[in-house]
Amino acid sequence: MPNAFETALTARVDAMLDACTRCGKCFEACPITGAAGVAGADPQATIAGVLDIVRTGAGPEASRKWASACVLSGECIKVCDYGVNPRFLLNMARVAMARAKNEPRAQRKAGVEGFLHSIRDSEVDAEFIALAKQHNIWITPNLGGINRASLIRPTGTPAWFDDPLVRETVAPVMIKTRTEMYEKRRTAGAPAAGGAQVFDLANTKKLHAAGVRLVLGSDTAGDSNRWIGMMTLVELENMVAAGLTPAEVIVAATRDAAAVLRLDQLGTVAPGKSADFIVLDANPLDDIANVRKIAKVYLRGQEVDRAGLRARWQAQSNKATPTH
Repeated sequence: MPNAFETALTARVDAMLDACTRCGKCFEACPITGAAGVAGADPQATIAGVLDIVRTGAGPEASRKWASACVLSGECIKVCDYGVNPRFLLNMARVAMARAKNEPRAQRKAGVEGFLHSIRDSEVDAEFIALAKQHNIWITPNLGGINRASLIRPTGTPAWFDDPLVRETVAPVMIKTRTEMYEKRRTAGAPAAGGAQVFDLANTKKLHAAGVRLVLGSDTAGDSNRWIGMMTLVELENMVAAGLTPAEVIVAATRDAAAVLRLDQLGTVAPGKSADFIVLDANPLDDIANVRKIAKVYLRGQEVDRAGLRARWQAQSNKATPTH
């Protein structure tokens, strides 16, 4: 029997499938169609194919490529006049493709495969660890990303907030709002951490030491409190603080994360796999914070025009930001 979350998710998907008019505007607005190799595809046919994938797990090649290439830019959402979230549908298409290919019913009936949040209200015991290892359970520690209180310095802000990548990828209005939040907390003398006992970091250390599978998950939502991109990049630092080495965290964020999602074309750079990778200006094995020093991004073997995307986003942001 489906639980309340599954029922609500199904209802949301069905509502969007019904509301979508297949006009193709979302495809036309997407900045990643070129890198995905589908720039010449018919917009209406491609989005129609995405809907088919969500329903059945199967659809046209162009639709499959587009769904797989989604980088969560959100440009598609802005152009839809019917209240549909195309980005959500693309993500659901990816889930449907993974299930259709790699998740036979027998596996789905086998039980829990993993946990999307760490245990925070108590310390994990030996029985939990034994069961997790016995069933090869995976866990995303989900240590708070950019919102982890222990990241705050005496100045009132975290180190990542000064990173040039923040100004390059986050809207000024969101930065301003967060700056005001930090200042308000600093002047109020708010403590660096909340009063409640939180066991997530201790449990992550304990689970890692015991050999339980840990994979990256950051609870990114794209709202004003959970910034797309920075949430995940900073979560890498949180996992290092929990006892993983930089190399282990990188594996947890790439190979192992792709494995638990059954995205067998992703996760490693190897023959026959999708050439999705980043080039950094500094070695993350020396300091995991170096993952934010991004020089180039490649999707499907093609370099992403980061400068062009940045200029486009910043222009739109400046247009939307009041000048008075």
